[in-house]
Amino acid sequence: MRVYFLTEDSKSFFYVLPHWLKYMLPNLREASGMSDFRENSFLVETGGGYPQILRFLQDTIRSFQENESPPDYFIVCYDTDDADEQQVQHDVAMFASYFRQANVSYPFFILPMRRCFETWLLGNASVWPLNISADFKPYAEHYPVNRKDPEQMDKPNEFEDSNSIYHYRYLQKMLRCSVRKNYSKRSPGYVSNEEYFRGICSRVDSMHDLHSFTDFLNFVKRLQKNV
Repeated sequence: MRVYFLTEDSKSFFYVLPHWLKYMLPNLREASGMSDFRENSFLVETGGGYPQILRFLQDTIRSFQENESPPDYFIVCYDTDDADEQQVQHDVAMFASYFRQANVSYPFFILPMRRCFETWLLGNASVWPLNISADFKPYAEHYPVNRKDPEQMDKPNEFEDSNSIYHYRYLQKMLRCSVRKNYSKRSPGYVSNEEYFRGICSRVDSMHDLHSFTDFLNFVKRLQKNV
């Protein structure tokens, strides 16, 4: 089996996803690039952000048709950020149209990440601080992600940047308060370990929320049956 992942994110999710896949798909090795993308492997590449990912996607589909043997599965992951449900559905259809126009023969899966990768990371309820620091208190009081679905969290009205940036700041404050860990997009380190990943999985098993993460989890579980 050969599984290809294209991420919009060129930082945190791009770095962490290979670790998570190794926990769930231990029989697949990580390919270092397209020339190394052989049987029983997965390959994670980045589209370099939006809208660059659209051109990268088209070029990759074309490459699989003309220069490389096609994968068994092709997955596209992107952040929805501030998009509403109607826009999300429009974007999913747009990504899917590139595959359909090319008449690909392999299965493809479009995964919108609500709102962003850090939203998923907020789902690990086991790292919720027992003692709320003054620095983290405004975030905890605005929306307690240990009890409420992070994917449904909107930024405060006074926060001038995007929802994704707010979720990123929230995660930074939470991890510093709870486990004294620094988090950055270029150095996500701590959240890539198996214990952290299993913590998010345990949360969705018990609370049945984080639906886009659940979609990702269910898709990889389907892959497990075919490896």
